[in-house]
Amino acid sequence: MTQWVLVANASCAYLYNSKHLRVADLRLIKDFSHLDSRKKVSDLVSSRSGSFRGTVGSNAAYEGTNPKDVEAGIFAQELCKELKEHCIDKTEKLYIVTTPHFYGLLEKHLNCKATVEYIAKDYTKYQLPKLLAALREHLFG
Repeated sequence: MTQWVLVANASCAYLYNSKHLRVADLRLIKDFSHLDSRKKVSDLVSSRSGSFRGTVGSNAAYEGTNPKDVEAGIFAQELCKELKEHCIDKTEKLYIVTTPHFYGLLEKHLNCKATVEYIAKDYTKYQLPKLLAALREHLFG
């Protein structure tokens, strides 16, 4: 049984697969980057056109819409498309390792036959040996 592991946050992600996580078999299949998620809000808002005056002190194209959340949602949708192409129909188990907020964004777009297990951690900065040790600790105690 092939197992897939997506380690992600709002600006980068890594897709791994493994035949046996217990025996330290984890291979990087693809890495992803979403540079717009790293930009400052002021750089994401291109112009004042289309803005409106809402509640006191607000002036935004869409009241309550954070441009960083919009970019994170776009990235989540892109990742789900990649998951569908790479692994969702080829696997029985998919581990998603990400923050709670980003998992919520992924979940909106994830249409999956595989069993999904969610791990509420941000391991995107971990090198492969440390990542594998952390996953094995979480999954197998």
